[in-house]
Amino acid sequence: MHVSHVPATSTPAPAEAVTGSAWITSLAVPEGPSRTRVDRVQFAPGARTRWHRHPLGQVLVVTEGTGYVQRRGGPAQLIRPGDTV
Repeated sequence: MHVSHVPATSTPAPAEAVTGSAWITSLAVPEGPSRTRVDRVQFAPGARTRWHRHPLGQVLVVTEGTGYVQRRGGPAQLIRPGDTV
């Protein structure tokens, strides 16, 4: 599946990480001891990530579209543009 607004510098998300199509664009890659990186991840309609964890945490900033997030054992939560999780 192709999404016309995916930047040319994006790479497909690894198949073991997503169901469907998603693309990753690195916006800020850490140097030195920093572990903070910033990626833009775009999902095709119906695509989703597989269950995984982020031991050091993760911040999601929704810029367009809608979707769902869920913490282990918790309810699914609708997210919309402007939401930060």
